[in-house]
Amino acid sequence: MRRTLVLLLAMTLPFAFAPAARAADVPYGVQIDGRRLDIKGKSALLHRHVIYIDVVRAVRAFDGLLTFRGGLIRVTILGRTLSFTSGSTTALLDINTRVRLPGAPFSLQGVTYVPLDSVARLAGAKVVVLSKSHRVNLISGSGSLYATIVPTPAPDDDDVLPSPAQALGFTPAASVVAGELHVSVAIQNKLPKPFTVLFPTTTEIMFVVERNGTQVWRTQIVHPNDTEPGKLTFAANETKMFTASWPQFSTAGAGRYELRVRLMTLIPLEVSPYSIGVSTPGPGSTG
Repeated sequence: MRRTLVLLLAMTLPFAFAPAARAADVPYGVQIDGRRLDIKGKSALLHRHVIYIDVVRAVRAFDGLLTFRGGLIRVTILGRTLSFTSGSTTALLDINTRVRLPGAPFSLQGVTYVPLDSVARLAGAKVVVLSKSHRVNLISGSGSLYATIVPTPAPDDDDVLPSPAQALGFTPAASVVAGELHVSVAIQNKLPKPFTVLFPTTTEIMFVVERNGTQVWRTQIVHPNDTEPGKLTFAANETKMFTASWPQFSTAGAGRYELRVRLMTLIPLEVSPYSIGVSTPGPGSTG
């Protein structure tokens, strides 16, 4: 994360405020990697020509830590800390690096707002502002996310829409019978309430088999209506099972095999690799 973060923050130019008259604040909706951050009202606000974000929602969405102490607002994401001071256009990065902000943090109707751009940079996320539709898209920059490292939100936390990585649990499996490979994944909704996954295309699940790190087979599970993007809805605590088979596995050749399962959301969510544990496929092999 140290790459260009300090430089990016340090290069942020101070913002010259208009002294009196200003345009009215405009609420903005926020999406992170295609999932809505807005459950109760909009999460961001265009204030004096700077887009701010509700700091509580932002930190929850990026699985960070937040500390309030008087006028100090301390945000920690991915091991880096940015300390804001209410009303100040400077902040402290980590211990001793002072950076300029595009605007000063403030509170409005019990909500604390900080410049969205600064939090996004701390999280390594790209910001795309859609002014006409009053929306901001945050893109994490990851080609894929592993499904086992993100904590599940508290059952009563209705303020932030959980990501699939937070809401779902994945259990992959594989077996070899008479030279045919059978793969599966059980996907469980860990929440005590329904959860819906949206897909940008008709493909919902991707099974990939690699031999010695190189892909040798893959197949996909598509939405039953293959003419429009898919949607999976889980009931509270429901588990859905998805399966596929590779009949020609016995001819694939010797090597170490791994199964990878991907949930094909906007940013594909990948389950930790599952070792098939077969070095020489053939009739009678077992996984």
